[in-house]
Amino acid sequence: MATQLGKAASPGHLSGESRRRYIDIMKTPTGRSLQPAAIIALSALVLAAATGVAFSAWMEKGAAIFMTYAQAGLAWCF
Repeated sequence: MATQLGKAASPGHLSGESRRRYIDIMKTPTGRSLQPAAIIALSALVLAAATGVAFSAWMEKGAAIFMTYAQAGLAWCF
């Protein structure tokens, strides 16, 4: 809908049942809008935990892994 003088478009041209359905359709349910944010936050937490575990393992066993690759001649591929 076109707006005039900066006013937002409204369903003023609708009447009765049509106006009620328009307003019901334009409402955003809050339960659905929070679910993606929770999934993203949980995914970020799991990714951070996995990264922390991998980094910790690398700090503890990294030298042994590198020496194993060096003995096999694969150190330059690593």
